[in-house]
Amino acid sequence: MSTVFAVLVLFHMTPAQTKADEADKQTAKIRNKIVKIGVGSEKQVSITLKSKTRIRGYITIVAADDFTVMNLADGQPTLIAFTDVKSVNRGGRELSTGKKILAGAALAWLSFVIISCATGHCQN
Repeated sequence: MSTVFAVLVLFHMTPAQTKADEADKQTAKIRNKIVKIGVGSEKQVSITLKSKTRIRGYITIVAADDFTVMNLADGQPTLIAFTDVKSVNRGGRELSTGKKILAGAALAWLSFVIISCATGHCQN
């Protein structure tokens, strides 16, 4: 009987532990991204919190459990816990996949036109 109880307790705890592990992984991912971006006024970010609040500014301090963003809207520092963050984006510097494809296609077309003209194929 005690073996059945132990198995039930372990089985019941696994989903909670899995959710905690996923939350820890997400928090570590957010922290690593913040550390990679670094601090300084030239490194603007847009932080979306789990409460759906968006903060735009630049990172001034990175600690073990939180970081500080100088808010561009009011010039005040905002302390943010890594666990409260839903997403982090560099301030307008990250291109979407569609924009990258469009830029690549435009560059390929421009290269084609230049090579065609250089070899005399574009003259009538």
